[in-house]
Amino acid sequence: MKAIIAAAGKSTRLYPLTITRPKPITKILNKSILEYNIESLRNAGVTEIIIVIAPGEYGQKITDYFNSVNSNGALGVNLMYVPQPSPIGTANAFYVAHEFFPDSDTMQENAEEVLFLNGDDIYHPEDIRLLIENAGPAIVTKTVEDWQNYGVLTATPEGNVDKVVEKPTEYVGNQINLNLFKVNANMFSMYGQILPSPRGEMELTDLFLLFSKTYPLKIISTENYWLPVTYPWSILDVTHKLADTLQPKVEGTIEANVTINGNLVLPASSTIKAGTYIEGNVIVGENTVIGPNAHIRGNTAIGSNCKIGFGVEVKSSVLGDNCRLSHLAYLGDSVLGKDVTFSGMCITANLRHDEENVKSMVKDKLIDTGLKKFGTAIGDGAKLGVGTKIYPGRKMWPNTTTVPGEVVTRDVTE
Repeated sequence: MKAIIAAAGKSTRLYPLTITRPKPITKILNKSILEYNIESLRNAGVTEIIIVIAPGEYGQKITDYFNSVNSNGALGVNLMYVPQPSPIGTANAFYVAHEFFPDSDTMQENAEEVLFLNGDDIYHPEDIRLLIENAGPAIVTKTVEDWQNYGVLTATPEGNVDKVVEKPTEYVGNQINLNLFKVNANMFSMYGQILPSPRGEMELTDLFLLFSKTYPLKIISTENYWLPVTYPWSILDVTHKLADTLQPKVEGTIEANVTINGNLVLPASSTIKAGTYIEGNVIVGENTVIGPNAHIRGNTAIGSNCKIGFGVEVKSSVLGDNCRLSHLAYLGDSVLGKDVTFSGMCITANLRHDEENVKSMVKDKLIDTGLKKFGTAIGDGAKLGVGTKIYPGRKMWPNTTTVPGEVVTRDVTE
């Protein structure tokens, strides 16, 4: 069985982090989103995986990333890539993989089974396993309270897919489509029978509904986690939900008078200097130095080649590779890309005075994060001058800068 992973989207809602990198290789606990699903597929017995990527440099970043991560077959799978020339819908993302399925342009009596999943959501390994083990076509769904924001599936009396209602305004059910399903290769030959939707896209729901008229699509409802990464603060949410899965492994150097309360992952090449206090689930990358006298707390991921300086406090945050946080800085409930310079005495404000939810601008709309505490999201290569202070929910685009003492009251985009 082969799997198709759709990973060609631009993910503009995750800006500024995805301006310079595709969302599927954005890291959660120092591992890319795609790797979580690839490992789950491998452990369930799937070793042929087709990744649908954007054309050009943006998609090439995914290929380059996995050429490094999967060198010498380290992931135990065969990864293949196919570009989606135009972003004309999720059905098209499925269809462009047809070249890996012989004779897929015609209906076959014993057509090969194929798995499909999104490349920017993390699925529970058990759901992938159950889907594969199910006899025949099936789709995984989940019951949610905010059903208005998703495609809702309704079922036949036999428990198969009947129809899908996209973002219904009235209640028709609360089982939503996760874009995790198993069909057979005959679905490729049906692609020419669907028409663009009102928004001008070839919709995957239209394609698998057409398929279900010939091959009943069994509904498998899950209570396991399903972790979409939609906004910058989603990275914090997913980090919190997966942090308890960290297995402590301390191989690096820990100097005198360091206190550790929680699960710590520290590779042999990294160091925690004297007087540092760590509490919570914390993972550290390679060649990283923390301290002296730093305070790391909450569920926090620190990338490789980072420097967390004297008196720095990091709370419930995610740092990419090559970040530098200098003396007496505070980073709370925030996400940094790679190569970010957070100079001495820089402060993120992560709580409003009125204690209302923090709001943040996304595509010219002010979005409620749903969080009482959210600091900032900073793109790759940004540099903050000494003593910069950032209001809650404000963001900085890649390679932008602030001057010493600047107060960031709105997103810094240039």
